Formats: sequence, structure tokens, C-alpha cells
Amino acid sequence: MAISVVDFTQSNIDVRSIILFLDALPTVTEVSFSLPYPYTIDGDGLRSPIVLPNLSTIIIPLAVIDVLFTREVNLPSLTSVSLLYCDCGYSNLERWKGFLSIMKRRQQITHLTVSGVSAIELSPLIGKILLEDLPSLSHLTLQGKAAIFGLKALVEQRSLSTRLKEVNVSQSDVTFLQLYDEVSKLRKFISPTSLQIRISDCFNISSIEAERVQNLE
Repeated sequence: MAISVVDFTQSNIDVRSIILFLDALPTVTEVSFSLPYPYTIDGDGLRSPIVLPNLSTIIIPLAVIDVLFTREVNLPSLTSVSLLYCDCGYSNLERWKGFLSIMKRRQQITHLTVSGVSAIELSPLIGKILLEDLPSLSHLTLQGKAAIFGLKALVEQRSLSTRLKEVNVSQSDVTFLQLYDEVSKLRKFISPTSLQIRISDCFNISSIEAERVQNLE
């Protein structure tokens, strides 16, 4: 039976071994990384070019994305990235930009999930930096505290939101009033037929309140 999904859970990341393992499994379409804290990384810059032909989805902490998927690793089918433990400090944002700059990755990604943002980093500017280099992005999922900073970024940077078809807010402690306020601002320049808002598993929002926000015009 062909293996299509792989989940790495380990405290020591041996980059060469992980990439060679994936190279031996060309049927893999999704890979995720769960890193206990603290973790160590054994990286190397001596790999020959490798193509992971069917890998379309990566679920990974932002802090290691460019270490694992260097320019030697070709990802021709990549369309979806989920950024976990998204500490948006300067160095990690540079890692994201570095990852996107390789080959055509920035043009390929249509689905992005952002989660695990700490309260100190709730800045629309950071949201803009995360999203602005993705010209093909059509589906955005904001989890946890990323919900508010992501929505604020979409309000302040209209060019970002007008490219999107769907924004999902999930697993967040955002309040009804916070969400209603930001979505109301979005609706002033983008209609529900152009951009759908979906809300699920938000602890402080009832199903009735979620429906009310989703149906805002």
C-alpha cells in the first residue's frame, strides 16, 4: 500500500535523513513536523538536488521551514503550507521569505494556514509580510490568536484580501465583537460573493453569532 502521509515527531532533526527518507517515498503528498521543545537541528549544505514530485502539503514550524526545504529540494506540486508555532520574529520572517524565494514556491502556494502566534506579535505589518509574497493565495486559515492579526492585515492591505476566495477562522479565542468589527471593515470593499468567511470551533462564539458574521454583507 502506497504511503501518502508522513508525520515526523522528534526532538532531533537530521535534515539529510529526513529528506532522503522522503525521496524514497515518491507517493507522499503530505508531510508534517511535530517538534517537542527543546529541539536540535543537524543541517547540511551538501545535498545533491532532490525532487519530491507529489508533495503538495507541508505542515511545519516556521522556525525550521527553510532548513528542511532548501534550494536543493524541488517541490513542483506544493500548493499548501501550514505554519505552526508561528513566532514571527525578524529571523523567522526572513526564513519564510527565503523559503518562498526558491524556484516558484511563492507562485505555487494557494492555501496557507497560520497558527500559534503569541500576543506580543499581533501586528498587521507581520500579517502583511506573511501574506504579501503569495500572488496565487486563494484560501487562508487563521487559527488561535492569528485570527485577529490576520484579519487586520487583510483590512489594511486591500490587495491581499481581494485575491482571496475564502478565509477560515478556527480554534480561536477571538470574541464575537472583535470578529464582527474586522469582518464589517472587510465587507466595505469586498462582497460575500467574492470572499467567503467561515468560522468554526471558536470558543467564545456561538453558532448563531458565527452565522451572523459569515452572512455579513
